[in-house]
Amino acid sequence: KASSGKCWHPFAGSANPPNECKIVIYQGCNEERLTFKMTESLCWEEISGKKLGKKLKDTKGKPLKAKHLDEAKDLCLETKGCKGLYKTKNKHFLSGSNKGKNSDTKGDKIFVITDCSKACGAGEQRCEDGECRERCEDDDDDCPPGTTRCPDGICKHVHMC
Repeated sequence: KASSGKCWHPFAGSANPPNECKIVIYQGCNEERLTFKMTESLCWEEISGKKLGKKLKDTKGKPLKAKHLDEAKDLCLETKGCKGLYKTKNKHFLSGSNKGKNSDTKGDKIFVITDCSKACGAGEQRCEDGECRERCEDDDDDCPPGTTRCPDGICKHVHMC
């Protein structure tokens, strides 16, 4: 209840508002429909060089997986107990774990559900050192001749890193 005596009300005055219902500020604060639950925003965080155990399985005992990342994310959100994805080669496996283990396979990465306030920014991934960068690989194959990939993920002359 605000000092003005007004409270949040569901848009259109619904007695049973749906999730994601818009709100308005209006008089009257003693109604059941004025009970709101705030939920934290969740994001997907990409972490390179890791793998996840606890592969989730379907009713036939086969691992739940998807070829495309967006499809795998949707499937994970719909699957009870899914906490993350493990990408190896061209497959994304659903996992009941969100604790990554080091992987020796180049290109392996995990995607875990995390609080958006703690996640890396858009276009970044969490690297093995815990920092967020656009790229995590150590190789300089795509850097121009005479440069190296610096810890910030940008190709520069060695003395500039």
